[in-house]
Amino acid sequence: MKWIIASSLAMSSLALAEEVLTEEVATEAVITEASNAEEVTSFDYQTVIAEPIKALGEPPIRLEVGEPNILVFSPSLKAQEHVRQGFAMIHASWDFEAYRHFSAALEEDPQCLMAYCGIVLALTNPEHEFKEQRAYAFNRMLSLAEYQEGEEFVYPENERMYAVAVAELMANGLNRGAAAFRQLAENYPNDLQAQLFALLLSRGGYNALGNPRMSQRETVEKLEALYAEYPNEPMVLNFLLMVQAEAPYQAVNFKEDMLPLAKKLVELSDGKVPSWQSLLGYVAWRSGDLDTAAAAFVESVRLYDEWRIENKIQPADCEGLLRAQLFLAAVLHAEEEKVAALAEIDAVERLCAPITREYSSGALTSKWVAGLLPMKMAIEEGDFALAKERLPKLDKVKQNNLMPFDAIVTAYRLYIDTRILAQQGKYDAAKLGHAKMAALLTEAKDKQQLVSQSPEFGDYVRELQTLGVLHKALTGDVTEQKGMINVWYQAAADAQTPGSRLLPPNILYPLEYKLGVIQEETSREEDAKASFTKALERQPSYTKAKAALVKMNKE
Repeated sequence: MKWIIASSLAMSSLALAEEVLTEEVATEAVITEASNAEEVTSFDYQTVIAEPIKALGEPPIRLEVGEPNILVFSPSLKAQEHVRQGFAMIHASWDFEAYRHFSAALEEDPQCLMAYCGIVLALTNPEHEFKEQRAYAFNRMLSLAEYQEGEEFVYPENERMYAVAVAELMANGLNRGAAAFRQLAENYPNDLQAQLFALLLSRGGYNALGNPRMSQRETVEKLEALYAEYPNEPMVLNFLLMVQAEAPYQAVNFKEDMLPLAKKLVELSDGKVPSWQSLLGYVAWRSGDLDTAAAAFVESVRLYDEWRIENKIQPADCEGLLRAQLFLAAVLHAEEEKVAALAEIDAVERLCAPITREYSSGALTSKWVAGLLPMKMAIEEGDFALAKERLPKLDKVKQNNLMPFDAIVTAYRLYIDTRILAQQGKYDAAKLGHAKMAALLTEAKDKQQLVSQSPEFGDYVRELQTLGVLHKALTGDVTEQKGMINVWYQAAADAQTPGSRLLPPNILYPLEYKLGVIQEETSREEDAKASFTKALERQPSYTKAKAALVKMNKE
């Protein structure tokens, strides 16, 4: 099998976002055919290791995260161990540490095929800061997979199948990747990791009504069967949680089914894996257990910070720490610990202030999540004057040529101004603001293709979706047809999603709650009760909806 690799293939990703290499990088990185020994042996493995990784020491082995039982073709036992640790870190959603382990494996054995496979998987974000290193690793992976001496392939079939499966996933998408991993699992039934990858990539998600698709149900059933077979295998339990963690509300019983599993995963790892503490925090938050959520995120922050200090990790590479701290801030805000919540955000911004790598994961998390979260907290409180004060300040020089972040902040400012006008009863002016926001959002969506080449694309799309939901609710706020308020708020609520398990929610309240407040103010008590009940069903951790119901039931 010969692979002819174009730059667009080398830079493809899970999201199938197209990337364009510069001519210089494409010339250096893209290997069109790897069929002779000179090309294979002359490769400089350092090209796949980013400078921030080179500056660090060897990563520690963490047995508590578990290790997949995979065959690694290398004369170095140390390289084998680092490869297994690297894949374990990928399963634990700790990609930076995974990258460190795969890089450490190459330091021991620069010809280790599985290490190159792992680096490609650890850097799947299409516009990753280290996408150049990913391109080199992708081509090196395929070069080694094809390498022959005489008529025989040098590397064993299972590793070559891993390389093909990763290549199919990155270049041709989820279905082709899932098919390749399924074939690998069939050929090597003892490779549990291959089975899990195949199932993860085969999941079908949920339909518009929030019901699991057939492929989603089948995936969960197969994972539950594997969990019954391997009840104490962290890797299996983690996959079972991950495929359901971001399910629409009411699609999964988080309190009864998911929370016990998340607690067990933390117990199996002796509570020492920070990313699994964060997963427990997220599941507890969705279950309505704010105390457990807060405790889990506090422990996650402690573990991540300990890792950062001991390993001398730069804040730019502490994405897990920053996300845990910001989700903790959202949980504290939900518990009405507003001063403590803002203190967590301030701590993130102070830690990230010295970052010079503008498009590092740490810098982007600080800018997009920490930068907007205080404003979103004020919106949740209904204090739009405060929300406006908390908007990030923009450089006036750039306002006529808005960058992605500037465009989003401008849209939020327009939303907030319009809400203020509506609160003041200035409906004509509010309608004008509503129309301007609609035009701005249309323009922003039209620019998505352009922004897709930016490292900020994921954040940009997420915020655009959030603003779209808020705009639907805003339509209800500015309408003079009171009967339409329900319609527009319900449309907004239907569009509201749980969001990523890795980040605090973009809207910190269930929209049904705001509708319930409007209904209560207009003496529609039964409608208000129904809305508050739906709000709690959507977000059991939202204490204001619970308090409103208790109050109304007493009256």
